Amino acid sequence: MSEADTRLRVVVVEDEAAQRRQLVAWLAADESIDVVGEAATGSEAVRVIDELRPDLVLLDIALPERDGLNVLRALRHPTRIVFTTAFRDYAIEAFELGAVDYLLKPFGPERLAAALARARERSTGAVDESAAVLARVESVRDGGGPLTRLFVRDRNAIVPIPVESIVRLEADGDFTAVIAGNRRYLVGMPLQTLHARIRRDDFVRVHRQHVVNLAYAARFVAHDAARLRIELTTGGSVVASRAGSQLLRNLVG
Repeated sequence: MSEADTRLRVVVVEDEAAQRRQLVAWLAADESIDVVGEAATGSEAVRVIDELRPDLVLLDIALPERDGLNVLRALRHPTRIVFTTAFRDYAIEAFELGAVDYLLKPFGPERLAAALARARERSTGAVDESAAVLARVESVRDGGGPLTRLFVRDRNAIVPIPVESIVRLEADGDFTAVIAGNRRYLVGMPLQTLHARIRRDDFVRVHRQHVVNLAYAARFVAHDAARLRIELTTGGSVVASRAGSQLLRNLVG
């Protein structure tokens, strides 16, 4: 395989000229990358991507004329996608839903390099990755309805997790740990936001740090005078806060 065959051909789509220049400069410093095109609007992005057929697109979500998701709808060329966005809630519609990665603005060259490394791990082959990303986004959005599944990273793969198989959620800084079976996956959005997107009565916020799927609650036992401990059918337990314990008492009458 020649050196040219191993170079990553990249298109940068960013409406802010200064940010676009910075991205191009960072990419140009990597000898294994060729920046083959740029675009500042969604319509221009569709034209450039379909003409140049890059291996990877750095795609801003908020664009004039067409947003990033509408760019994906219009593309004829299958490509790998790294979303860039200033809005944290888009994390679940990018990284967790099958894009190679997402870059939350502001980000630096190290974070960009990590996203590029992930992009190299995945091969396009005959798979239309841009279409796959879009399908996952729209299936989860479901017209604004509750989430029915999450797509999470498992090493170098993206795997679907049906919501009903989630045992509990646990806050982990700006991320949420999703516990399903005996596995723990990190999702790039806060617990409060993810809980609000799930919108199921059996997912109960029992503590500032914890949401429990009561379908997996084996029993509630007294932890102390004011708090209950939820013992889970999968093993382990979660101690509810005072307010969460009262909520559980109200639920069981």
